[in-house]
Amino acid sequence: MAENNPTQTNEEIDLGVLFDKIKSFFKSILIGIVQIIQFFWKHKYPLIIVGILGVAVGLYFAKTSEKTHLNELLVQPNYKSTQYVYDKVNAVNKKIISGDSIFLSDIFGANYKKVKEIEIEPVVDVYGLVSESEEIQETFKVLFVENGNASFFEDDVNKINYTQHKIRILVKGDEDNETITMQFFDYLNSNSFYQKQKELIYIKTQDQLEENKLMRRQIDSVIAYVQKNPSPQLSNQGLSFSGSQEISELIDRKRSLFVNDFDLLRRLATEEDVIALVDKTTGIMDRSYNFSFKIVPFLFVGIYCFIFLFIYLRRKVITLL
Repeated sequence: MAENNPTQTNEEIDLGVLFDKIKSFFKSILIGIVQIIQFFWKHKYPLIIVGILGVAVGLYFAKTSEKTHLNELLVQPNYKSTQYVYDKVNAVNKKIISGDSIFLSDIFGANYKKVKEIEIEPVVDVYGLVSESEEIQETFKVLFVENGNASFFEDDVNKINYTQHKIRILVKGDEDNETITMQFFDYLNSNSFYQKQKELIYIKTQDQLEENKLMRRQIDSVIAYVQKNPSPQLSNQGLSFSGSQEISELIDRKRSLFVNDFDLLRRLATEEDVIALVDKTTGIMDRSYNFSFKIVPFLFVGIYCFIFLFIYLRRKVITLL
């Protein structure tokens, strides 16, 4: 008869011990589940009372507590003031955290205590950003090759390149939301440096519109003269025209002036303020910024169960000692 292999015997013992441990593990889980069910059944009436008490407390706080309301501003910073807007938002947030009442009251007046936080983020418009110029297109082509994806569009370094940005102002209570929101908007627009830039560019834009209007009149007069006098050679305040030129060239020039006028008028309309207000929504009741009192009953039940769990573990530790 062949002798038993000691290695094989040891492996069989090890497997037996492993299976015993697995059985013991699942058995302890089943015992734990049964004990939990027994606990809830044994304490069903106290748990129901605690749950009802939690519902009552939750309803009370839901009705009496001061809610936080969300106010949103969709803005378009002009005159390269985007970084200025982000810096101001960060500065005001730091003042809110530090409780600088003098600084905050200068912005919000007596309502400064109601302001909890201010958030800002860019409205990511990839196609609008890339189509602004060929230089930007080439830059992002290089970044795309280096990164292998378009995630860099959302990086902080690119936030100042987007046209529009969303500002969120969190205010306690359902009153004065619009007042506080517009106070902050006016504060952003009060920067004297950008105000001077705006006034200067506004004057230059008006002058350009007048110059375009004069140029169109000159073109009209030249075209009228050419129609009456074939093959002329004229010079009219910097506008030269020879008989070899076609009238269509002047018409194209006139059309380009109209296009330029449209761009200038659009600029006057959208850059009337340093920070242009695109849209405003105030007094939004957003649950994500408020504590949900619906969880209070579950919190009360959890505390009740935790107390008994602590007592149970304490007894186990004493028993082991």
